[in-house]
Amino acid sequence: MQPCAALCRTVPTRARRLPAAGLQALAVRRRRRTVAECRAALLLRSSGHCRLTAAPGKRWFSTGSDTAISFDALEASQEALTLEEEGLGQRVLQRLRVRRAVIQDEPLRPTGSEDSECCKLAPGIDPLELVAQLRRNPHWPVPESIMRPLLENGKALLAASTSAMAEVRIPYDARLVLLGDTHGQLDDVLLVFEEHGLPSTKNIYLFNGDICDRGHRACEIWALVLSFMLGRPGSTYVLRGNHETSAMNARTFELGGGFDQECAEKFDSVDMPGLFQQLFRCLPLFALISGQVFVVHGGLFRTPGVTLEQLRQLPVRREIPIPARTPVVPTTPEGVGDAIMFDAVWADPHDGNGIVPARRGGPTVSFGADVTKAFLDGNGLRLCIRSHQLPGWKGFSVRHDGRLLTVFSASNYGGTVRNLGSVALLYYDPESDDPHLLKVRLVQFQANEEGSIGGATSADVPVVGVPAQKPLSPQVGAIPVALPGALLDQAKGLICAHREELWAFFQRKASAEGQL
Repeated sequence: MQPCAALCRTVPTRARRLPAAGLQALAVRRRRRTVAECRAALLLRSSGHCRLTAAPGKRWFSTGSDTAISFDALEASQEALTLEEEGLGQRVLQRLRVRRAVIQDEPLRPTGSEDSECCKLAPGIDPLELVAQLRRNPHWPVPESIMRPLLENGKALLAASTSAMAEVRIPYDARLVLLGDTHGQLDDVLLVFEEHGLPSTKNIYLFNGDICDRGHRACEIWALVLSFMLGRPGSTYVLRGNHETSAMNARTFELGGGFDQECAEKFDSVDMPGLFQQLFRCLPLFALISGQVFVVHGGLFRTPGVTLEQLRQLPVRREIPIPARTPVVPTTPEGVGDAIMFDAVWADPHDGNGIVPARRGGPTVSFGADVTKAFLDGNGLRLCIRSHQLPGWKGFSVRHDGRLLTVFSASNYGGTVRNLGSVALLYYDPESDDPHLLKVRLVQFQANEEGSIGGATSADVPVVGVPAQKPLSPQVGAIPVALPGALLDQAKGLICAHREELWAFFQRKASAEGQL
């Protein structure tokens, strides 16, 4: 029996309508999507018949049978499905020669006396009281009477800027705390606030996209971000990720989205998701930190020779466009702008050189070390920091000769992955050889069931562009010897689960060294 035919026997009838031969043909047509991933997409469409399960150290998607698909493949197939549907819609419109109007922001809803009072109080919403309330009761849903004025005033503040790039200057006596993906995991944000202090002009925060979807507390994170952005100007910045888009937000939690669903559960007004989308279209895509560090959610660009000034002038107050698959490198000005905007939120790195198709499918690409070097050197930059993907259990990765840093801040991702989260601290060291050079320190953390730090450590990453530096060694950033209980239990579970492989490995090692 063929593997995909055997798989058909384990799934509900609604997910079994496409025969094995059809799955094979679908996998061939989409080329980079395997038969298993196609079946995963069908399984996810039949809601209520699947669940996510995980063993310590493993990432599995399980339907209650022996069939398991890696969590990474599941995530890739969810996003590939979104891109396929969005790209199909855009191609149909072009085929029908329908001229798409530029998306105009919907007018703000006229407010009555109660809402007017809320809007009047919006600038005075105390972010400290909001933090205290969420710490006392992390399950408290932010009410619409607070969220609506924060959205309206936040949009007005962001709309005042005409640049697609946030220019962030760190004072010499201050620092910046950079968070990667949080995906609705409020506990991680509160832990970072507790460990590193609240946002201020001396303790600046930058959220690098993907606050929405997958987790159920994204609205509360947005309330915190906007309250500090409005209440303490210059203290908080946020970039747009691929999950700050209507296409991803409209999907259900089971399909890797869920933000619209979260809004429907928490707010009475049906226009709240639309207000969030208006805000998202005003978010910058890039950040330049003290003229040295470039920050973007996804990655660098398939188009060579992109300049910072070109990025500043990019029209980004629209939905993320889906570029054509061919040619890979666009030739028209409109195509170049669409591809840059798309790659900014979707691109991933690879360890080789050049631009290659990405495993996420559709028109997504992966960029190599030569692309990173050319962009940074061409713009006089030292480091690129991005997020967008889970970089293993450590919560961060350093690649491309130490010039590309991935930061991921959702620990225990999705409740199924036993990973650490991380943040990057950027600051000046007056005692260093070059006091004008930004330093970067990585700090790992993990939320446990008690809601406290489940193990934290830090590691310095020198921000030096030339000469090329060695990547962070595995020893740097290792968990301290005094392991907290949660991590110690995880280590015990891993050792027990892989005891046979460990025993065989040490036997071979001892035999090779003549110790047996």
